[in-house]
Amino acid sequence: MDRIIAKKPWYQQRKKWFMLICVLAIILLYAPFLYTLKTQSCVNKNTVYIGEVKTGYFQEYIYKIGIASPISIININAFDNGRIEKVFFEQGSELTKGDVILQLINTDLLNCKSIDIKSAYNGQLKSIIVQEGQMVLKGEKLGQIGLTNNFKINIFVDSFYFKRVHEGLKAILRFKKKDYHLVVEKVYPEIRSGQFEIELKFIEEQPQNICAGQAFKIKIEFDKARKALLVPRGDFCQTTNGQWIFVLDASGEYAIKRSIKMGGKNPKYYEILEGLAPGEKVLLNSYDLYADSEKLLLK
Repeated sequence: MDRIIAKKPWYQQRKKWFMLICVLAIILLYAPFLYTLKTQSCVNKNTVYIGEVKTGYFQEYIYKIGIASPISIININAFDNGRIEKVFFEQGSELTKGDVILQLINTDLLNCKSIDIKSAYNGQLKSIIVQEGQMVLKGEKLGQIGLTNNFKINIFVDSFYFKRVHEGLKAILRFKKKDYHLVVEKVYPEIRSGQFEIELKFIEEQPQNICAGQAFKIKIEFDKARKALLVPRGDFCQTTNGQWIFVLDASGEYAIKRSIKMGGKNPKYYEILEGLAPGEKVLLNSYDLYADSEKLLLK
């Protein structure tokens, strides 16, 4: 005899569908909230550095250390055959015209004639390559004098700037509260250990009382100053590569990620081409801890 199976009520038949719909509804309801939690971070407001966007004059430049050296080098040669009897000055010594640099004894003569080798110029003893007691021949090189009435500046620059540095580029040396102007006269094409060498000369006057080997802080200017939108330099650019920045809300309670377009940079400022307006405030510190966040809550 067949058994009659009772038919389930309609609401039990559709129970699974109701449960599925409820789960989807919950997901849709809370998804924006969950997304918000994921894309925002809380930051201690005492740990952030805030800078203001402003309009000003911008110029691309770098600072490098340059070394002074004489433009003209004069060789010191032996007048006769003989023995070096005495060396009176060490390498690097300042010389005045007429100073006796060393004494040579001519051993070819029966009476051993003494010959004083003097400096014919004011300058610096760049090198001395003989020692007392050494025998030398007439015309042999004994050392060099660098004339200190005219100096050049040599600088090693990072290879990153190789395409931007050229002959005629201007530079400034500040010495004792006065600016001295230079121009790049020679760019050496060899790149060694990530650097290349340039040689600069003074355009007009040069500082007084400087010496060979003296180091100076040189400002190398890549272009002329122009009016631009500026943001102070900060560590944030290491994370964003200049493509976005966190902009502080007027309330000061949070900051929102915003896309920007950056131009040039110098040791003080970034040039902003798009995305910001004068008077807005931005976060300048590193974004490494919240690079994936869209919003920062300042607590």
